Amino acid sequence: MLPSNIRKFIYLWSWDTRCRGVDTVKILHEMMNSETKILDAGCGDYGIGAFMPSADITGLDILPEQDIRIPIKYFRGSVVDLPFDKETFDISVSVDVLEHLPESVRSEAVRQLVKVSKSAVVVTFPLGKPARTIDEEFKVRLDQSNQPLPEWLEEHLSHNYPDHANVIETIDAEARKRGKTTLTRIYYSENLGIARLLRRSNVYSRYAYIAINLLTGIFKGFVPGANEGNAYRVIVVSEFRNDK
Repeated sequence: MLPSNIRKFIYLWSWDTRCRGVDTVKILHEMMNSETKILDAGCGDYGIGAFMPSADITGLDILPEQDIRIPIKYFRGSVVDLPFDKETFDISVSVDVLEHLPESVRSEAVRQLVKVSKSAVVVTFPLGKPARTIDEEFKVRLDQSNQPLPEWLEEHLSHNYPDHANVIETIDAEARKRGKTTLTRIYYSENLGIARLLRRSNVYSRYAYIAINLLTGIFKGFVPGANEGNAYRVIVVSEFRNDK
């Protein structure tokens, strides 16, 4: 295993992880202040806390506590059964988690995020058909070269990809139950061209993939941004207003 400082550098600066982290954090900074409490549901070993170390973040995942690589308040548990009271956090965030869940529990995961949030929910996930198309292309190339599929790819392709309209509908319905209305905005993350380039380089050479992943991540600011017609990932941001 790589030393922890090298692992953290790779997480912070590789395109794959930097895209979803930086794009989400940029949105969060516009919504928060120094007292904002954030839940990172499905945080993994680093999560968004690696990109905003001074924020008040609580992480939740199914990983053992010793596998969490940054100093945050951490709970081991599932996003479909959050161990927190209602409105424990100002903002609940879930980054690239829904696509790994069976379709039968995705709506409950979203409802749980709304339940524990006072002011907003931020959910990111692959954008339907465009994302599935390049993931299926990746699988075909791996199969043709007799290479095993990464675990994340198997999980992605084993379910239908989340539909952002359904996610928004679920957020709205749960918010109404709690006497709130929603203001929802849609953002896009990860240029499809770069996502496709990385997958093809991974098939060709692991070393080429690492090099391109780091170069595109380090120079992310110079890469054309994603939009509705050229995005791998969608970011749903729903802010709450009390009806009372």
